[in-house]
Amino acid sequence: MDQLGQEQHISPAMDRDPRRSAPLPAWHYTSPEAFAAERARIFFRSWKYAAHVSELAASGSFITLNLLDQNILLVRGHDDVVRAFFNVCQHRAHELLKGKGAVSTIRCPYHAWTYDLTGALRRATKDAGQVRCETVSLTPIRVEELCGFLFVNLDPHAAPLSEVGSQFAEELKRYVPELGSLRKVGYWVEEREANWKLVIENDVECYHCRTAHPYLSSRLNLAAYRSVDNGVLTTHLIERDAERDVPAGCPTAFVYWYLWPDTEARMMPGPSNFAIYTTEPLGPTRTRLHYHHFVGASVTAADLERIRHDPEVDPTVAEDVALVESVQRGMRSLGYRGSSFVVDEDSVWTEHSVHHFQLLVADALCVPTAQGDLRLSMAVGDEPQPREVLGHWLDAATVQVRTPCPLAIGTPVQLALEGSYGLSWRRGRVSRLVAAAPDGPGMAVQLHP
Repeated sequence: MDQLGQEQHISPAMDRDPRRSAPLPAWHYTSPEAFAAERARIFFRSWKYAAHVSELAASGSFITLNLLDQNILLVRGHDDVVRAFFNVCQHRAHELLKGKGAVSTIRCPYHAWTYDLTGALRRATKDAGQVRCETVSLTPIRVEELCGFLFVNLDPHAAPLSEVGSQFAEELKRYVPELGSLRKVGYWVEEREANWKLVIENDVECYHCRTAHPYLSSRLNLAAYRSVDNGVLTTHLIERDAERDVPAGCPTAFVYWYLWPDTEARMMPGPSNFAIYTTEPLGPTRTRLHYHHFVGASVTAADLERIRHDPEVDPTVAEDVALVESVQRGMRSLGYRGSSFVVDEDSVWTEHSVHHFQLLVADALCVPTAQGDLRLSMAVGDEPQPREVLGHWLDAATVQVRTPCPLAIGTPVQLALEGSYGLSWRRGRVSRLVAAAPDGPGMAVQLHP
């Protein structure tokens, strides 16, 4: 690979201070290797919005959804408990249910193996007693409710949603009227030829609004705009949108929320008008967005007609599609090297929330966030005493380790990398030996996803 190609695969240093930080490098938005790492270390370890409780109101009601290549089933049992499972039969891996609906049992359409709504196998067709039903069940997935919204998480060891989303819950209760009586009135899907991170980054800043969204800018009091980052939550707030015609007695605030890693929501001024939407990465350069529109119980048909989105009137979504798709094309340019963030936390002219989001990505992937060498702990195989070593990233899944005694190619090792959540141990294997000038040889360790 030529020098220019090598430079594209070396991360510039990020910094905890957005005023000093470089952005994530372009290859994070185009690389299949980076996407594979995100799949394992972000999406399979985080809380994902699945449905509203009103969509699973009755016993036996179910809904299915995708979390990347994993299909998930949520169903309300006869005991009124909502459970989530991998949507796959334990017999021959056939998909069990599709879309949404209602069932009394879960019956596989392949060989008619039948499960109850707790996931337990109740019948294996004509098995002649060979299958012990009590030993077979669907694989469960964690599901938790937050203010009427159901989230799932594939990681059995992840922090509870009640802990991770506590600030989000507090703000929903503050800003969303009739939160307990929301009803779903719309759902639509759209796809963008862009990496999922570009979609989020575009949404967590309004630095571009006056330039790229003239209609939106005319409807919101951007002089009062503020963006606040709080752990896994980012909130955009215009506390009182004086420039918008709001009926008496209706909420006057415009609020946008981003909840790590792929959930967004917004509350518009006026009659109870709430939306929650999620990004579904389809690959390194393509993303599908799912929009769910809710209103409160007091919203009338006339109100609904007024607040329904009309793309002929409001072109903001189409403008955002064009923006992120253009940036995605730019990420492949050999001329793009990345510049600094614009930061003014007390105005709309700021990108500090983009930087905050990129730090969440960097921490999840253990991307270095300071200049110089990475300080690592390395264990060979399962040895009990790790050794301290120095290294640096070669690409999204490979660390170059400096050591005077390189190990044989194929040797299994473990590396501990420092991130915001403490040490993160990663398993890998020595993939090749590399020069580590000026002070000795080294080796490349290919990390497992």
